[in-house]
Amino acid sequence: MKRFIIALAAVALALTACNKPQEGGRESKMETPVRKDFHASVKLTRSDNVALAIDEGIVPETVKLTSGGEFLLGFNKAKTAKPEFKAGKFDVVLLKAGAHVKFVFPGYGSLEVEDTDANPWTVTYTDEDGNTYTTTAQKDADKLNGSVADNLCRSWKPEAITVAASGDGIPDKMKVGKKFNTASIREIAQYLKDEGGLNIKVDEFAKYEIESLAVTEDGAIIFNFKDYAIAPFVGSCDLLNKTEDNLTYDFSVSYEDNPVIPVKGVATVTVKGGKLTFYTESKITAGGKQYDATVSVNFSELK
Repeated sequence: MKRFIIALAAVALALTACNKPQEGGRESKMETPVRKDFHASVKLTRSDNVALAIDEGIVPETVKLTSGGEFLLGFNKAKTAKPEFKAGKFDVVLLKAGAHVKFVFPGYGSLEVEDTDANPWTVTYTDEDGNTYTTTAQKDADKLNGSVADNLCRSWKPEAITVAASGDGIPDKMKVGKKFNTASIREIAQYLKDEGGLNIKVDEFAKYEIESLAVTEDGAIIFNFKDYAIAPFVGSCDLLNKTEDNLTYDFSVSYEDNPVIPVKGVATVTVKGGKLTFYTESKITAGGKQYDATVSVNFSELK
């Protein structure tokens, strides 16, 4: 990895203090997220009347609806391996009795679903120009279920990020770490450049200020930015261990498919009192040197 900040900032955005979170007692059940009944992850079928529109980037090939009320549209123009993602907050319009609904994506059209209880869905996507495309959409299976999903699958707002690093050429004071009461990667990058002597082009990270972390039932981790026009960082996670009494979970987390911040590691997640903490320890190689980094992000629920 060419730049230490890329990996470190990515983890800071996605994962979490320099002191690993301690296990706590059982917590009361959290409130149901605002869009819990509508969460879904689907892939549209490339039927004859839709395939060309998908290839031209007019119709999204994948749609994720998070329990926290955010959407993620994956436009797979030219059948690329890495789709272009668009994000925002969706609205729900109930059309008829039962499960016939329309999901509205401001700036990107809407998706009408005849029966959200069915699988596959029968859907009609309407673009911003009013053109309609009807096909089916297969639901992805949920990877996170039960208490894990109830506690984690919602949208979270960052409150603080703590970063520490050690290794050849890194000042001792950076081993203690610094807490940032901000969600701005630029500020963290500036700290690593000024205090750690790392060769970082700080301005490259000026636009990245985290709005939310969304965890979805199908195992996606999505970092949206305050400017939703900026492509979100999209990764995946797999549950390794859980201690339900303490609401502490270990996940393997991967952002390797992201061209900006390829990251792979293990994170410990703790949920307590309506707060969430992601903690990770990483070994990162940059410029032929290896660094140890710990990153912690504290979140509260975004409602």
